[in-house]
Amino acid sequence: MSESQKGIHPTAYIDPTAIVESGASIGPGSKVWHHCHVRKGACIGANCVLGKNVFVDVDVHIGDRVKIQNNVSVYHGVTIENDVFVGPAAVFTNDRFPRAFEPWNTERAARTLVRNGASICAGACIRCGITIGEYAMIGMGAVQTKDAGDYELWLGNPASCQGLVDKAGKPSNKNIVALTKDLQKLESKRLSLRKFSETDAESIYEYASDPEISRYTTWDAHASLDVSRGYLQYVLDGYSRGRSFTWAIIHKDMSAFIGAISLEHWNAEDESLELGYVLKRDQWGQGFVTEAVSVVLDFAFGVANAKRVFARCVQCNLASERVMQKVGMVPVGGPTLSVCKPGSEVYVLTYEMLR
Repeated sequence: MSESQKGIHPTAYIDPTAIVESGASIGPGSKVWHHCHVRKGACIGANCVLGKNVFVDVDVHIGDRVKIQNNVSVYHGVTIENDVFVGPAAVFTNDRFPRAFEPWNTERAARTLVRNGASICAGACIRCGITIGEYAMIGMGAVQTKDAGDYELWLGNPASCQGLVDKAGKPSNKNIVALTKDLQKLESKRLSLRKFSETDAESIYEYASDPEISRYTTWDAHASLDVSRGYLQYVLDGYSRGRSFTWAIIHKDMSAFIGAISLEHWNAEDESLELGYVLKRDQWGQGFVTEAVSVVLDFAFGVANAKRVFARCVQCNLASERVMQKVGMVPVGGPTLSVCKPGSEVYVLTYEMLR
């Protein structure tokens, strides 16, 4: 069988002992080593490495720059995005209810997604039907039975989230994780900043469903209360996983939930956090965001020991930019074109404060 019939790019290397079935595709610069087997319909991207004895099943899609070490089987139903590492003898599954006497067909395969930049370490076992988030780290021998969020570190059997890693794979500051799990209440003259509670979904929906607010954010207006419930669950899970600091902004005099403020995306390399905030429209123009940001910055530098806090806003959001200026943040470079929402490119400004 010729190289072209196999769908193998001329710059790809296929070891003579490997089997690449007709209808499979191997991208430029990729290497398929000893005793690998790539089934029909499988698609391997550019500059990938399949180590010894790797099996890639029918119609599996593997992105670019993926490294799969020895003795890994990637079964039907698994999709691996770009820049993913899969360690030796890691195990993917694809049948929730396996029985030898039940006839197999591909419709039984549960879909598993491994997002960009994630790492699955040696001997880990991945339950089918879950998602491993971007740059997540699944530790050696972990038995992963639940979705792993972006940048999360999962260890153990069954695996549980033990904190966060940065893009380079380095663990987050343990102080950050501990503070997030037991997030403290913050106070200012007019505001109280507290953890979200299980009863906050309707309060979130009040501001998050406002299209005038969402035109300045990275998220679309919440179309239903269920969307707000999903976001609330994400925040509550984030506390237990040590993922982010997120506070509800409470107006003391009215005892009312008027917005939210957060510090997220801890980066171990420069010890930075990203600041974000949102406020109900009927509370705009009264200095509440500036007041909340001031106490959160004190927390970031004085308690969490961050060295840098940065925030971003779309260029047309002059009120948000003024908040950053009022609290003493300074611009970083000029406007940059960014895709904040699918199909929407806008110019974004970045401001920072250093300790």
